[in-house]
Amino acid sequence: MGRHGFIGLPTGGMGCAYCGQTRELLETRGGADGKLPPCPEGPDELPAQPPSPSAKRRRLESELIHVDTFAKPVSECVNSFNVEFDRHRFVDLDRVADDCLTIVRNQLTLETPHADRVPPLVLMRFARGGKTSTLAKVFDLLKQQCSDIHPIAISFNGNAPAAFRRRVGETQAQSILRLIAAQLGDYTPEQALRLVVDREALDRHLGDHHHNVVLLLDELNNLGAPLDADAAALLREMFLDRAGRFLVFSSHFPVAIEGNDVMASDFLGRAQCAPNPASGRGVSMVNMSLGSTLQELRDMSTACEALTEQKAAWLAYIPSLIYITMNNTGRRSVVTPSTRVAQMNITVDTGSQLDVLQKFVMELRSGRRDPLVARYYGALASVGADLRVSYPLCYVKEILAQLSDDAAVTTLLEILNKLESQLGITHSGLAWECTVQVAIILQMLAAHWFGWVGPFGLVPTGTKPALAFRTLPGECDSLQNARTRMNDMIAAYTVPTLIYVGSANARYPEVEGFVAYTDGRSSSVKIVGFQMKSADVKPRRGINTRLIHGGAVLIRGRARAKRPREPKAGWTYMTSAQVRGFLGNSLLLAMPREWLQDP
Repeated sequence: MGRHGFIGLPTGGMGCAYCGQTRELLETRGGADGKLPPCPEGPDELPAQPPSPSAKRRRLESELIHVDTFAKPVSECVNSFNVEFDRHRFVDLDRVADDCLTIVRNQLTLETPHADRVPPLVLMRFARGGKTSTLAKVFDLLKQQCSDIHPIAISFNGNAPAAFRRRVGETQAQSILRLIAAQLGDYTPEQALRLVVDREALDRHLGDHHHNVVLLLDELNNLGAPLDADAAALLREMFLDRAGRFLVFSSHFPVAIEGNDVMASDFLGRAQCAPNPASGRGVSMVNMSLGSTLQELRDMSTACEALTEQKAAWLAYIPSLIYITMNNTGRRSVVTPSTRVAQMNITVDTGSQLDVLQKFVMELRSGRRDPLVARYYGALASVGADLRVSYPLCYVKEILAQLSDDAAVTTLLEILNKLESQLGITHSGLAWECTVQVAIILQMLAAHWFGWVGPFGLVPTGTKPALAFRTLPGECDSLQNARTRMNDMIAAYTVPTLIYVGSANARYPEVEGFVAYTDGRSSSVKIVGFQMKSADVKPRRGINTRLIHGGAVLIRGRARAKRPREPKAGWTYMTSAQVRGFLGNSLLLAMPREWLQDP
């Protein structure tokens, strides 16, 4: 391992004269300190006169292998994604791959006239989210179940054992053609790097011998975001616009293939699940893998056997993320959510932080992707079949920590830090408690910024109250004491204020906390208590509504589809549908999938 020697490229930018990688790509693989990874072919010390651009290009040109014939038919392409399916049980992978296969079969016969544009199938989720495993499974299913459909597997993964490298001076389109051609011949890794492929010859080879061809492309974002016009046109024209061809690709964030008219940051905002000429080509998507139960996630490997409810919720019940995290021990470079975010070197300028924070909170609630948030944090999200985005709690914490230190965000971080500090504890119910508390505070922020009614509908629409966060002392162990303390707290506020009241008493008898609203006049106060239980249980006693006029709300993880006929006095029990709406899109990931189904 040595040092990079950079030279100017005819396509613009800089590339290493020794290993052929572009500086832009190397910077994405650098550490949190900004240092580039070492050069696998460079010297320890650079010579006083590094290779001149013209000399380097002449040498490269003499070593290039020009390809216009192909030794292998597409039917002999192999699964090159290097996924070992026998190492552990891949939870929910078969379901995702079957959904992909259905889309491939339905779209493969379509072609793009001027009116309708065939959309690609896109797998979009953060790193270690299961995208490569899904593509590998789809490849195998096509081989096993569809003898008339021939997949080609190529990868731009920069971290794989055979990591993708861009040749000095190579365009994005040439990189795509080179990786495809490498699957159609017997080349050493060094030879495969030097291929220069005749596009028309490759197109004829695919069309003359095999009518149905599916290109499975991993981590397109590593090739370029956005793609240049030539690469985008290549993918459209060769693999989407003609019947018998189809494109499936994975990415950490949106990468448009509709030329220069669609920016990566607003790609999903304009995309449709079906072709729609009014809004661009659109995309087809599937719901990526999620765990239904804790036990099936524990069964993935021996290292996963110690998985707790807290850790599963923290990692969003995402099988691949859980597997990688639980099997991190013994590795030289342990990757955690915090180190992952640090490696991305995200910096939001001070003037934009509040705007990004507000839009991020809206994304957490609604799932509707915002281009500004996507610009900074798109690579930390997962996107479902409905095109809604969601974030695991482990990344929610990291994003919030970068954006604000006001009271509301500080309280959110205290809750998330408490959960993170107790990920190894079993049977505590802490994950559900923290998830509900986060949901309440997110709704308070929405009321403060946008005039929403806030948690439990306490705030008149459009009011935009101030926010406050208070804690009842540990000796406050009854509703009477709680109300007396809250009266003193509330009296201090002279403007409309929404107040989150927690309790320092872990054995508080009736509720976990309160939300109060005052319009600034002590005679106009609304208070609601809340209790969260992960199990389908009922309160042991009623609520004295003379003390807590709004009563109390029970928020259960395994809630029933319908309310019971006779709830305890003063209590409201949320139904399963109400719980889902209360949490919002992202926080649903903190629940096992079995909870999301009405009993």
